[in-house]
Amino acid sequence: MDMQTKRALIWVVDPLERDLIQLVLQRLGLPTGLVKDPVTFLQKAKIENPIVIILDMVLPGANALDLIRTLKGTVGGHSPKSMVISSLAFPDVIEQARETGVDEFVVKPLNSTIFEARLSKLINIALSAGDPKTLIR
Repeated sequence: MDMQTKRALIWVVDPLERDLIQLVLQRLGLPTGLVKDPVTFLQKAKIENPIVIILDMVLPGANALDLIRTLKGTVGGHSPKSMVISSLAFPDVIEQARETGVDEFVVKPLNSTIFEARLSKLINIALSAGDPKTLIR
């Protein structure tokens, strides 16, 4: 599959952070889908089969960890790689995220250079089962 068939799904509340994330994903060549509620998130995740999901830890009407638990193994026969962003950088919160299966935990405020490097690495891990020519350099 080429990169055009791969997608990222984003649910980030802050519009500036959301714009930054979209800009980084655009620069990396990965199309995005945006959602604003838990039902739409779960529906789009199952239909669009994203390789990466990016969520705020605390969302209106939802919690990122609960959504990730729900998605594990249910999206097109695989679990998308997950990134959670949060200002809650307490060790217990980060450990709980890891135990839930979160692949990357990024602390706010976002540093665009570090964020892009970590997201690029996560996307490459997600793509590693596919054609190595699609990897982001």
